[in-house]
Amino acid sequence: MELSELRKTPHLSASSINDYVECGLLYKFGKIDKIPVDYKTDNLEFGSVIHLVLGEFYTAKMIDVKLTLKQLQECFESHWISRVKDRDDIEYSKDKDFETLLLMGKELLSVWYHALLD
Repeated sequence: MELSELRKTPHLSASSINDYVECGLLYKFGKIDKIPVDYKTDNLEFGSVIHLVLGEFYTAKMIDVKLTLKQLQECFESHWISRVKDRDDIEYSKDKDFETLLLMGKELLSVWYHALLD
């Protein structure tokens, strides 16, 4: 069975369980009533982009292609721009904006990459 088919069937995810435990009303509004949210947090989008980049790194590694740090950072920048730039439904945390999170993502990948080499 394909993942898209599985998602159509009733199931529980870790994030759904966490929503229910942390705030039952959040779970009800999002999963039962299916009320769309007015905004997305910067943390959600940032984490999604990091996951995309790491997915690409490990997919390349499976076919014996090693991406450089520069390639990873360019990949992050490309995904970050395409997913977040000029969106007005992103709510940024205090002292953060598009540019600061772009730099933070590149720095985070640099730390991760150098730790991976050790």
